[in-house]
Amino acid sequence: FGRQVPVDENDDAIAVLWSATTTFTVQDNCAKAEETLSQAVALRPRCGPLQHALMSVLSTLGKHVKAVEAGVKVMELMEDGSPEWTEAAMRIFDVMCDPVMAASPACPAWMHDNGEMFAAIAHTVVAARPERSSAWGMLSRVHAQSDVAEALQDLRKAIAVASEAWERIHWERSLHALLLAAPRLEERERQRLRESRAASHA
Repeated sequence: FGRQVPVDENDDAIAVLWSATTTFTVQDNCAKAEETLSQAVALRPRCGPLQHALMSVLSTLGKHVKAVEAGVKVMELMEDGSPEWTEAAMRIFDVMCDPVMAASPACPAWMHDNGEMFAAIAHTVVAARPERSSAWGMLSRVHAQSDVAEALQDLRKAIAVASEAWERIHWERSLHALLLAAPRLEERERQRLRESRAASHA
């Protein structure tokens, strides 16, 4: 996370906690970093950079639900398309793609949306971070609702830019699953078209 105190430098309490957090992070002591960051966030809960730093530490510790909760706050507090906002959106998407995790109350409404809300976030993320596989994974979910060919292309891009082996494997599996489901997806779109035409003639 950021190297500078993300709040007013005159706020001594926050400055001390941020300095301690930086030290613990350098020492790979994420448990202590979580402790000091949590104290800082308690003092300044509407500080987006602090929430972002907490999200990152919680993710490292494997506390994914809490990380998502912090990520949701980051998206509320930071400008759309900013580095912190974009990272939070991708982190939430990566965690909440798991059906078990998606059932958590921490899952934001936009993750359950297959319409304009999710699409707007996905397009913003891709525009900001096209080198990230999660960005293309988000866009593939958008296109899977209307254009299977585009969704497949998005997944191929996700595989191409994946920086870790596990990411590549994950998106290869997603690509395979979409290929198997493609006939059903296309039939669903044909049914929607028939219903739309019927309604227009009613």
